[in-house]
Amino acid sequence: MSKTVVISIEADRVKVVVAKKSGRTVKVVDYFTMDAGELDEFLEKDESREYVVVSEFIQYHQDSVYIPNVKPKYCEDMIRNEVRRLHPELEAFSLVYFDLGEKVEGRKTVEEYYTLSFAKSEVDNIISKFIDKKKKVKAIYADFLVPINFMAAIEATKALDEPYLLVFAAGNNKVTLLMQSNRLLFARSSQALNYGTSEFDLQSISMTLSHCHQTLRINPAFVTIAGTMTTDFDVETIPPFQVAGIIKPRFCEMDDIAFTEYFLGVSALCVELRKKDGIKMDVTASDYRTFLLLARYLTYSSLAFIVLSLMTLAYIGKTAMEVSGLRGQIAGLRASNTDLQSISDRFNAIKTPILAKTKLIDALHRHKDEAWPSDLLIPLSEVETKNLNIESLNWDKPAGKKSKGAVFTIGGHVEAIQSYAEKEAVMGELQNSLKQIKGIKNMHYDLNIRDNSFRLVFEFIKPPGLSENAYPSEEKKK
Repeated sequence: MSKTVVISIEADRVKVVVAKKSGRTVKVVDYFTMDAGELDEFLEKDESREYVVVSEFIQYHQDSVYIPNVKPKYCEDMIRNEVRRLHPELEAFSLVYFDLGEKVEGRKTVEEYYTLSFAKSEVDNIISKFIDKKKKVKAIYADFLVPINFMAAIEATKALDEPYLLVFAAGNNKVTLLMQSNRLLFARSSQALNYGTSEFDLQSISMTLSHCHQTLRINPAFVTIAGTMTTDFDVETIPPFQVAGIIKPRFCEMDDIAFTEYFLGVSALCVELRKKDGIKMDVTASDYRTFLLLARYLTYSSLAFIVLSLMTLAYIGKTAMEVSGLRGQIAGLRASNTDLQSISDRFNAIKTPILAKTKLIDALHRHKDEAWPSDLLIPLSEVETKNLNIESLNWDKPAGKKSKGAVFTIGGHVEAIQSYAEKEAVMGELQNSLKQIKGIKNMHYDLNIRDNSFRLVFEFIKPPGLSENAYPSEEKKK
């Protein structure tokens, strides 16, 4: 099980989550909180070499950009150009974006993306704290983004297409995300005035809902609260909207109360868990990722070189000993067999013309009793093909080398018939007709109900006695 250490920097506190991943399951083995000033001392003493970091970003830009429909490999470059045009002061930045689908602008259809841009200088400041302690940063996630892949990982939102609000605490802020189909549509952050959920938080959520209705023209179906906001719900007024709380999912093994306190750290584990099918959240600079990749390659290459060098030296030593013994044996054989060379020359002179003919003889002998397409074409012409269009007949050898049969594949289409049962009946008639031909076995077919195409496969073994008449000799023809 691979071990992952997540460090979540939340205002003046640092929360650490240590977990092990096994398949699609996360098992939290340790978690604790310390002051932000104790982080340097922790990094010096901790034996781990690599960390996942969750941090607050003071300055970032969120925009909606529009680009033409292009191939995915060109999307990020075009989005970056649009962000640079909107924010010329950003010389270098990390980018996270969400595809919101097509939109008509004027007479053109364009692709809309919601983007978040983070200054590279702020990202570099976080990385430098770990580099100074000779540690590696596996990934850096913005604290208000990590819950997105957490929501995508839990079963309750896998088939959810309605927009909804996700509200949680991140450091000294309360974050509200407008999400739909695991995509971020809007993010809002405000200062946290209390622990848990209060009347003030309900008012803030109501204001965000009004903004969604009036400005974004989106109606969230419900509101979801997560993290510490679920532990202390100090509200007397009945909320004018549907509210649901996030509980610990089944794929996460840890204490329920600790799950709410370390919600951001656990969410970062979910990002790592869903890296292949999730959304790109890592904001580390590309040059740092390239550096880590090259360092990893160099480490593995050095180890491989050392291992191969040791194996080569061992092989050379062993071979030298074997060669020394063989040289002694050869010298003895040469001394006792003076005419060995002349015998070898005579043998090679005889062997060369024989080998030239052996391959042809072996090939003819190997295939003399095998089935050929010509053995099947005549009886196949009498097969019932009503309501069928035969388009192809392929012939190949069977998988077993010792088999004397041949594998035939008939392809085509069933004529337009509305009932699936009628299509199956037509294919059944074809099978019954083929079964009348001797030598056919192991018959099966595939029927595609979308385009009415079919593929029927069977093995044909030449019946006994057929080989005498299949290819008559010149004398019999006369």
